[in-house]
Amino acid sequence: MFATATAGLTTAAVVAPAASASAAELQPAKSGMVVLNLNSSLRSASDETHTEDVGGGSWTYGFELTSGGKRCFSYYFHGSKMHHATVRIANAENKAYGFAGQTAKASTTAGAAYTCKAYWSVDE
Repeated sequence: MFATATAGLTTAAVVAPAASASAAELQPAKSGMVVLNLNSSLRSASDETHTEDVGGGSWTYGFELTSGGKRCFSYYFHGSKMHHATVRIANAENKAYGFAGQTAKASTTAGAAYTCKAYWSVDE
């Protein structure tokens, strides 16, 4: 895995096989995650939402600041396979499963200073 940081968002992604791998060996990722942190430049932001096409589906993730703290969310849609979305913040975790053609929606809330981790996965 590798990590990059942009505007307070740290992402981790699955690295593709070595360049010597044949085209038949290259498979789309089956899971992924991001780490969402508030940094000093984002403290005034009310929310942060991202959408990516990953694993043959569409993943929307992020957080919003609420009166109860920071609500983290992970929504993953896949049209043809079972899948799930998970979020973790502080000691809380929420995992949601979706059948093909449904959106798995996971969210949970904790204090605004906590780090949020959002995950998606395609189940085989």
